[in-house]
Amino acid sequence: MEDDTSAAIGKLNDLCNTVWIIICTVMVILSQVGYMMKETGTIKMYNNSVILLKTILVISISSMTFFVVGFGFGQSADGGIVGQRYFFGINYNYDDYTKFIFFFGLCVKMSVIATGSIGERLEIDRYIFFAFLNSSVIFPLGLAWCWNDGWLQNLGFIDYGGVAIVHIMGGLSGYVGTYLIGPRIGLF
Repeated sequence: MEDDTSAAIGKLNDLCNTVWIIICTVMVILSQVGYMMKETGTIKMYNNSVILLKTILVISISSMTFFVVGFGFGQSADGGIVGQRYFFGINYNYDDYTKFIFFFGLCVKMSVIATGSIGERLEIDRYIFFAFLNSSVIFPLGLAWCWNDGWLQNLGFIDYGGVAIVHIMGGLSGYVGTYLIGPRIGLF
């Protein structure tokens, strides 16, 4: 009887954890609306529809790219630089899907942060490439290094809430993109 009760409590605990992660992920994804408003407030009025389209494309490209290759590079680094499993959704179990959903939300957020700094300066195809680069290489590297048994985590680096992975790497990626592109023409 006790074994049945503890097994039921364990299953309920797993279910509650999964529901909580999904709720947090939905809140992270809904924060993209705030980023869209911030971006449309920092550019010229006639470029607002382009920025909104760009943000939707960045979210779409980032989600597909992260599913295909990003999650595989970001998981199970085993003390190294990148992971070598979980590409294309192959060999996922229940816990891996839960991790994927959460990391997907963070990946999209990091890509939108990075591409927000280059607003109004590039054509749509270059935004797509920048989002592809962020979600296939840059975010998964930070994810593997800091959270998933990577070399930084093994050296004692602790990142509880994703500050380094999402915000610092997104900001640095945006800074490098801004530096390479140059200032907005006609703004200053």
